[in-house]
Amino acid sequence: MKKILIIGASGHAKVVIDIVEKQGEYQIFGLIDSYKQKGGKIYDYTILGTEETIPEISNTEDIYGCIIAIGDNFTRKKLYKKISELHANIHFVSAIHPNAVIGKNVTIGDGTVVMAGTIINSDTIIGKHCILNTKCSIDHDMYLGDFSSIAPGVTIGGNVEVNKCSAISLGAKIIENVKIGNNTVVGAGALVLKSFGDNEIVYGSPAKSIRSRTESDSYLGLIETNELVPEYSLNYVSISTENDIENYNSLIQEFREFNMFYSIEYCNHSLSKKLNYFLFKKNDDPYILLPFFLNEINSPLVDSRTKYFDVSTPYGFSGPLINKRTTNTDIKYFWEYVDNWYKSNNVVTEFIRFHLNNNHSGYSGKLIPTLSNVHGKLTDFNELWFNFKPKVRNNYRKAISNKLRSEISFEVITAEILEIFYDIYIKTMFRNEASQNYFLSYNYFENLVWNHKNKIALILIYQGKTAISTELLIINDGTMYSYLGGTLSEYFNLRPNDFLKIEMIKWGLKNNLKYYSLGGGRTENDTLYQYKKTFFPKDEDIMFYTGRKIVNHQMYYLLCKDFNLDYKELENILIDPKIYFPLYNNKLKDKTPG
Repeated sequence: MKKILIIGASGHAKVVIDIVEKQGEYQIFGLIDSYKQKGGKIYDYTILGTEETIPEISNTEDIYGCIIAIGDNFTRKKLYKKISELHANIHFVSAIHPNAVIGKNVTIGDGTVVMAGTIINSDTIIGKHCILNTKCSIDHDMYLGDFSSIAPGVTIGGNVEVNKCSAISLGAKIIENVKIGNNTVVGAGALVLKSFGDNEIVYGSPAKSIRSRTESDSYLGLIETNELVPEYSLNYVSISTENDIENYNSLIQEFREFNMFYSIEYCNHSLSKKLNYFLFKKNDDPYILLPFFLNEINSPLVDSRTKYFDVSTPYGFSGPLINKRTTNTDIKYFWEYVDNWYKSNNVVTEFIRFHLNNNHSGYSGKLIPTLSNVHGKLTDFNELWFNFKPKVRNNYRKAISNKLRSEISFEVITAEILEIFYDIYIKTMFRNEASQNYFLSYNYFENLVWNHKNKIALILIYQGKTAISTELLIINDGTMYSYLGGTLSEYFNLRPNDFLKIEMIKWGLKNNLKYYSLGGGRTENDTLYQYKKTFFPKDEDIMFYTGRKIVNHQMYYLLCKDFNLDYKELENILIDPKIYFPLYNNKLKDKTPG
């Protein structure tokens, strides 16, 4: 018999186990439950772990499918979605008691449980993941939507329609030709003589709508759910000591995705700036982390007796690092807590550079679509080669004819290689007259490379013995991200840049990486962006968002008064990605020597 898992380990699961054993079609391998201790048993079946363990168990034990043995309709629906995302190929099987009476031409969906004594008459359609409880009776041509439940002793007439996630409670009776909407609860003993819509609580004889319901109601709609009201907290930490660094490095390990971009070595570009972070907790568990710089505002317009600040996140991909369990509601509260902290600590403005992983969702300030980032999928090289723009292929051929070669260092990057990279990088920054924040120190790269050996790849392009082009890439979550590099201008005609990109694509394919993120231009749709797009012309870009927020409007307008702009003009400037934010720093920088 095929092996299956029972999802749930409470009273309803006991009934399902009994049905499966009597049905004799499947072998129960074990139970899955998020709230019961692993290793515990029900009817000699062991609790193997939580739903997160299903893919591993399925792969190692040749599990065919599962049944979600959870009585609550909404919980069952959420578990179905979660399990489907964790294990796309798992089957959801039905459990039908041998003593159930199933009429002619009845359809029963996957994952549905039909208990002893149930009667389902002809031409009835039962949806997926439904529960038909003991001795319920359903007449002909009835429709029961997915994730709905029929309690013991319920009687339903012909041509009745009960839609998704609705619950018909103990002993209720529904006459023929009645329609019940989605997410509606019919109370115990109710006599339903007319149709009801979505999200209603229906009681009485004859039944009347008592109130509306939400997903926070239990499936019977009689009591509040047992879920605790979450307790939120926001901790502010300024990293000052070695112990602070150790605590931070330990903390980001709890956020497994994209955490390379939140490392101390990546974030701390300037040794003169102190890195701070917010840690947002839900029920004392870390949910969101936000590293940032708290910059004191030095201006003759500010009263020296009070310190004011602006907040900015580190250069590159940043913004909040979000735990997978975090909901939209959690994010909403996070930003509320952050904004309240700002108001209490004299923060005037906030500027955030978000990641490409959708962590801008729910932001409480002005969200600015800033730059399109070229993000290419690494597929078969022949397919990629065909998709390159003709100019790219021609330039690569020219680079080959010019006898260019590549050296890619990964996991072992020597001081000599790093020094060559840095020399080309700095010369490129000077040639491009880059702003000061792009001139990162050698120590910065040294710390980054040597503390993250398995996350950094460094490519050098040579002609003969001369290194002429270079790039440092960050490897994280199956993607290689172009970070910083450069090319010696006297070698442009040899086409080292095209050669470098294609050599990195080959390396990425060899190392089973999934994507190559080339970044965007200096401004939206400029020539640099157009050049990068020639490598992945058919792939969809990912928008890089920045966030701008004025926390203290009165102080912001005071700091900007030398620009002679009214409130409306200042607000319009706020959403223009081409204008530096906060605006007052443009003026302050002009007054700063050098």
